[in-house]
Amino acid sequence: MGTKVEVKTGSGQGIKLTLVVIILALSGLSYFLYGKSKESLAKVEDLSGNVMSLLEEVNTYQVRLNDSTRVNASMVHQLSIELSDYKRLYGEEAKTVQKLRSALSELQYVGSVVSHSTDTVFVPTYIDSMKQVNIDYSTKWIDITATIDLQGMAQLSYTKRDSLLITQTVERRKLLFGLIRYGEKSTYWEALSFDPKTKITGMAFKKILK
Repeated sequence: MGTKVEVKTGSGQGIKLTLVVIILALSGLSYFLYGKSKESLAKVEDLSGNVMSLLEEVNTYQVRLNDSTRVNASMVHQLSIELSDYKRLYGEEAKTVQKLRSALSELQYVGSVVSHSTDTVFVPTYIDSMKQVNIDYSTKWIDITATIDLQGMAQLSYTKRDSLLITQTVERRKLLFGLIRYGEKSTYWEALSFDPKTKITGMAFKKILK
């Protein structure tokens, strides 16, 4: 007499489906926790570079563009700051930023550069038909026009131009004499004025953390 055996696979498929759902859920949770951990680590790295930014002054130096031209440049480390602290500590600057097109909630970086130009030149003068003394001086970076009337009143008009190059550099942490590079050690910004008579006297660059 034969024996009849029935194999039902429905419950097995249900178990497999349940396991797949659990695995996907765990994978999603792991990815979320990894993302949070990575985000926290990145924030720690950002904040660790603040020591250099807060302690240093603007580092100035000269760059040779060609055989006859040297220009002034400056370097400063980046300051990383939470948005709430930025609004509290740099309130006036934050109000100015709000007048631009970007909202503070979308702000990522804020930078400022302060410069001044100093020069002494000798300019020929001429006297026109109205007995006024006229002065005209022009270079690639500045135009000056002056008129001195018979009463000794001078009218001075000038146009000042400048051109800046600004770069950001991320310095990596190093192991084994630089063979292995990982993470971020610090971030610094450099600014250069192409006008040889201009010197950058102040710089500040901030990364806004959310």
